[in-house]
Amino acid sequence: GFWPPAPNARDYAALLKSTYRAVKDVDPTATVGGMVVAGMDYGYVEAVLKAGAAGSFDFAGVHPYRYPRAPEDTPALDEELRRMQSLLKRYGASTRLWITEMGYPTHTGASGVSESRQAEMLARSYLLGLSVPGVERFYWYDFLNDGPDRSYNEHNFGVVRTDLSPKPAYVTLTALTKTIGTKPPLKRYGGRSSDDYALAWGSDRQGYAVAVWSAGSPGTFLFDCPSGEAEVCDLTTISLVRLRGSRLAVPAVGLPHIILMRSLPKMTRFAEPVLSLTPAETVPGETTSATLQISRKFTRWLASAADEGRGRFRMILSDSESAPVR
Repeated sequence: GFWPPAPNARDYAALLKSTYRAVKDVDPTATVGGMVVAGMDYGYVEAVLKAGAAGSFDFAGVHPYRYPRAPEDTPALDEELRRMQSLLKRYGASTRLWITEMGYPTHTGASGVSESRQAEMLARSYLLGLSVPGVERFYWYDFLNDGPDRSYNEHNFGVVRTDLSPKPAYVTLTALTKTIGTKPPLKRYGGRSSDDYALAWGSDRQGYAVAVWSAGSPGTFLFDCPSGEAEVCDLTTISLVRLRGSRLAVPAVGLPHIILMRSLPKMTRFAEPVLSLTPAETVPGETTSATLQISRKFTRWLASAADEGRGRFRMILSDSESAPVR
């Protein structure tokens, strides 16, 4: 372990208190973190607080690893973070949280995930974590794969491979920081069930970002768009696609879509998928056949861009029309 021969909450509390005082004596404006526990070890954190360290850190660090489970799996990531804040508040400690490590390895073992799944888990963890007020930072582990062994988890956490080629998660992380950034969380729209997510960040001054996804079966969030236009990012590309229209139909699937608008949109309802593509995933560089199914129920909808290699398709359907896809 990191504290041999075994973790000792009382000794750590003493170290934290003396370190905090020493740092603040030199620079009262410095930010000092504490706890930084692997997993969500509430028992250890409470023992440190009981030992008198509640006033000896400006934020608590956590490493809420859960791979290969999704961030929405019970207990969901946001629930765990709120539980930690409640514990800290009970002892009068700072409830500011930094997620200083979280990741999903792409190794070939039982707990590994595919590279496309890593991108999904990164996006959903980032969005769910930062939706909790008081969660100020989210540090993804890791940037670069630590080694060449495809069967070893510690060699495969990176969003970049050892040859410096990017995994899909690299693009997703870049797109998230560009679209969501540090906008404050605002609200969650209701869906068909707790598996459906539409989270809004922003303000009238900054503009708004709405992240849409589903941890269950696919569906569609239907929004009224007061400004009449929006920018869309599906997190497979860093670029934004500008759309015009008073209504938006945004697919809720595993990989989130980010919608940027000047005004906060109003959700009209949640519906079955407007568009589905089978197969949902392909191997980059390989030619494949796919079936595209389109619902004809809606008078008008806009689908965001989806990458096909270097190509891209965008569709606008109205009055139950069908449209060719090239």
